[in-house]
Amino acid sequence: MSTLMLVISSIPTFVLSILAILFLSKYVPGYSFIGTYSNTAEFISRISVPGIIMAVGLVATLGRVTRSSMISQLQAPYMITAKAKGLGKFNKTFKHAFHNAVIPVLTVAGYMFAGAIGSTVLIEQIFSLPGIGGMLVTGIQQNNYPIVQVLVLVMLVSYLIMSFVVDILYAVVDPRVEMK
Repeated sequence: MSTLMLVISSIPTFVLSILAILFLSKYVPGYSFIGTYSNTAEFISRISVPGIIMAVGLVATLGRVTRSSMISQLQAPYMITAKAKGLGKFNKTFKHAFHNAVIPVLTVAGYMFAGAIGSTVLIEQIFSLPGIGGMLVTGIQQNNYPIVQVLVLVMLVSYLIMSFVVDILYAVVDPRVEMK
C-alpha cells in the first residue's frame, strides 16, 4: 500500500490526465470530453474525471503523511505508558496516537486544499473546462494585468483562509493549543 501511494503521489496530474483521456476515449464508448453544460448529468459527467484525477494525488499524499505520522506516534514514549496502564489496542491507537498524529495531517491537508485551486490550471486546460485556471492563462496570454492580479489575489486569499481554518482546527483537535 505504501509503494502504491508513493507511486501515485509521484505521478504528475497532467500525466494522469492524459492517460485518463487515452483510456476513456479508447475503452469507454460514448464518453465525451466536449459538450455544453445544458443539464446537470452532463455537467457531473464532464467534471467527474478531472475531479477524481485531482483527488487521487492529494489522497495518496495525505495517506503517506498519515502513515508516517502514525508510525512516529505509535513509537513515542507515551505509548509505552498507555500499554503499561493496560489500555486496549483501540484506545491506544485512536484515542492517543491518532489524536496526536492528526495535527501534521491537518497542516498538509489545508495547504493541499488551498494549492488545489492553483493546480486546476493544468487540469482545466487539458480537459477544456472553463474556470479560474483557464481565465488566468487567458489573462496572461492577453496581458490583461487586472484579471491576473485579481486571480492571484483570489489564490492568495484561499491560502490565507485555509491557514486560518487549520489554526482553528489545531485548537479543536489539540487542547494544548490555545487561541489568543
